[in-house]
This record gives sequence, C-alpha cells and structure tokens, in this order.
Amino acid sequence: MGKGFFISKAVLGTAIVLAVAAAATIIALAVVYAQEKAKNSGVQQPEHPAAGTKPPAPDSPGTKPPAPDSPGTVPPVEPWDRYRLPGDLVPDHYEVTLWPRLDEDPVKSYYFTGNSTVYFRCERKTKLILLHSHKLEVMEAELRVVGAGSPPVLALDKYWLQNETQFLVIELRHPLSPGTRYSLHTQFEGALADDLSGFYRSQYVNETGHTR
Repeated sequence: MGKGFFISKAVLGTAIVLAVAAAATIIALAVVYAQEKAKNSGVQQPEHPAAGTKPPAPDSPGTKPPAPDSPGTVPPVEPWDRYRLPGDLVPDHYEVTLWPRLDEDPVKSYYFTGNSTVYFRCERKTKLILLHSHKLEVMEAELRVVGAGSPPVLALDKYWLQNETQFLVIELRHPLSPGTRYSLHTQFEGALADDLSGFYRSQYVNETGHTR
C-alpha cells in the first residue's frame, strides 16, 4: 500500500471554521480602518434616509413658502379688496323693500326689484362707503345727512360693484364728518335664481295638485 497524507474530518472542519473567522475579522478591521481614516481626514460621509422613508416633494405642504400674493402674507392695498368692513362707518338701522316678479318676463326671466335705506354714524373721516352686495344692479344711490331738516343730496363721485369681495363701493367727492349721522338710499334689481342661493324662487304642489 502506498504512502499518503491523510487529514481527519474533525481537523478539516476546525480548519475551515478558523479560516472563515479569520476572513471575517480581516474584513471588519478593514471597515473600521476606513471609517477612522475618513474621520481623521475630515471627510463627512453623506447621510441617507432610513429604509421605507423618502424626502418630501419640493412643492409639498410645509416645504414651499407661500406666494407673495397669497392670503395672509401681503395685506390688500384697497379697503374693498378686504373681506371685512372697515370701522369708519357704523350702521344702526336698515329699511329694505323687495318686490319679486313671479311671472316670467320674456327678457329678464324671473327677477326682483327693491330699495333699501341704511342709517349709519361716521366714526372716522372718510370718503368711502362699503356695503355688502352680490349679483345686484344698483340703479340709484342717494346720500343725505340725518336730522338736518331737509338736507340736500350729498354728491357722489362714482360707485361700482366689487364682485370678488361682494361689495358695493361708493366714493364721495367730499369726506364724511365724524360724529354725524347719515342715510344712504339705494334702488336695485337682481335675478330670482332657483339654486337656493340668495333671494331665490321655489315651488311646490299643494293638496289639490296645483303647482304654487
């Protein structure tokens, strides 16, 4: 029988385990060495988000500053651009008359006319009157001083509807005086809508089957 070199299975298994452990140790030492070297050289490693997370989108809420003209950032320049009435005038009494046209007009369809008188006191000097108004056509506007016998109509410069903020804007030729009481009378016209908004028309069927 020829001569040979034999290794037992136990010795071979032990040798393999030692080799794997040695390789793992070498790799770990190499990683530690690389990290220490990076620290010593002042190079900062980039950070990465944790698994399952992602950075917010550039225009997601909380990451993009509001536009300069968005609400709450830049105050409107003109009083009629704001949604709250100024405190220059304080109303204390209203008189309103509405006349709905319930028969359809061939031109205007369903509409109504009306007039209102609002009594108010001037708190601060101003040449501007603002009233809430939406989808109305103002036919006439008259301003008078209250409690002065038969006061003349005060001159208005111009008036218009500010649709975005739903204001009737009246500009005067001369400012109102603080402490004085005034009355503003307007005549207007509007559509009788059927969308349950504002002054609208509706119908029903009564117990006899007639539509009212």
